[in-house]
Amino acid sequence: MHDRRREIEERLSRVIDERVQPAIYSKIADLTLEVWHVPFNEDGTVGEPVPFEKARSQSYAPAQLGDRWGPAWGTSWFHVTGSVPEDVEHPEVRFDLGWATRRPGMQAEALVFTPDGEHVKALNPRNSWIPAQPGQQIEWYVEAAANPVLSGFKPTDLGDNRTSTTEPLYTVSRARWPKCTPRCSSSAPTSTSSGS
Repeated sequence: MHDRRREIEERLSRVIDERVQPAIYSKIADLTLEVWHVPFNEDGTVGEPVPFEKARSQSYAPAQLGDRWGPAWGTSWFHVTGSVPEDVEHPEVRFDLGWATRRPGMQAEALVFTPDGEHVKALNPRNSWIPAQPGQQIEWYVEAAANPVLSGFKPTDLGDNRTSTTEPLYTVSRARWPKCTPRCSSSAPTSTSSGS
């Protein structure tokens, strides 16, 4: 008997990604996404996280789905804006920073802020939604930490910011504004970046 578990699991994953997820969420509005990456230190290591006030005052560049971000242990700030239509029930944003796995820890994580610096909520692979209200004008700052995926107790260069790579580890794969309904039928949602 052949062991086809991996093939079957990959097919199931593809069906979930291509058929089930688009049927659960539908696009209701466009989002604008911008980013500011905390600069490297003079010695070439990644910069330390900065306070909200400093991050908010920086110049943000347009960003879009597919953009890479975050060298190991680096911090990037995303500025997310958009308008929720008045007639939408239970709106929320799904913001996927490019999670490496679906386990809740030991990888990228984020914290969402209002423009006043109030915490909205944390984001992780199993909790990537941000609540919104019908008619709301959204403006959020998302502090994203590019913690490398460290599995097991194997030695790795990624475990220390002095020896880890300076290449981005993650790719923004979802920043969409779906309405969450029990029986929603639509095509796969997309997101619009700044200037689109």
